[in-house]
Amino acid sequence: AAAVMVSVAYGAALVIEQTVALLNSLSPQRSDLAFLHSVEVAAIAPLAQSQHLEQVANRGFSDQEAEEALRLARAVKLNLAVPSSELNEPVVFSPYVWGTKHLSLAKFLSELPPNERDALLGMSEQVLATPGLHISRLTAAPGIVSSAQRYGLIQSATVQSGTGASSTYVFSPLLEAEDDQCTTTEAFHLRKLFVAHILFGHEKAKSGYGTIHSPAVLVNSLVNRGQVGPATNIGTDYHLLEAAGVVSVESDGRDRAFLRLVKPEIAKAGLEWIRRITDPTGTESLKLARRPSKFVSVPSGITR
Repeated sequence: AAAVMVSVAYGAALVIEQTVALLNSLSPQRSDLAFLHSVEVAAIAPLAQSQHLEQVANRGFSDQEAEEALRLARAVKLNLAVPSSELNEPVVFSPYVWGTKHLSLAKFLSELPPNERDALLGMSEQVLATPGLHISRLTAAPGIVSSAQRYGLIQSATVQSGTGASSTYVFSPLLEAEDDQCTTTEAFHLRKLFVAHILFGHEKAKSGYGTIHSPAVLVNSLVNRGQVGPATNIGTDYHLLEAAGVVSVESDGRDRAFLRLVKPEIAKAGLEWIRRITDPTGTESLKLARRPSKFVSVPSGITR
């Protein structure tokens, strides 16, 4: 009954807001909340057990509450703990995020000063909450970002335009589990590369030469029609994605080009992320009387 009432009352809210409202309606105990924080910390990064417990305690819980939370999370296998001879204590991690990289990453994090480790964990949490975030929007210092990329705490995809512009977008390793469900091999994280190029077309493409107004609508049209365009920016901004075999760029015989879809499974899989990134409320589609299918370009007759 509580779930139904919350769903009705928060029908237009984000899923996460509905979930929190439902949780609050059930009057959770401190032990319940500590359990959720332990699961979240394990998803953010693999840590030595003592450091995992410290992170949970830093969120406002006692040492005893943190230990009980970890015990419960391990009991239901949302968190795993494996021995580490190098750290001389277990490493706690989420098996749904970190796979086999947990030991090396936990060792790296354990050797950092506490303030640097906290900065890295904060950045990992930021990327986990906002996949496809432009790298310039990360709150950590550039050196910390480089370390996070090098050790696999975050992943990235870079777009290089023929105009000389370049942008990098970052993702959480949590998305690897979704990659594995694609029907094609994701050896080079093609979905991340595709999403990064669409976000570049939306945020960084050269104004007046064909920018993407609504990424989700554009990709939906690309999937349904097999092509979008023409636009000048298509001829300059998608060469890396073309080289990866996801799309082809075909000239219209003048100074513009069409973007044709070669691997629809990648675009279909990327569409879910794009909707999550650019329209987290899920309301944008409700505002569309018509579904645009082309890049916005300057009117004919204007010299470009």
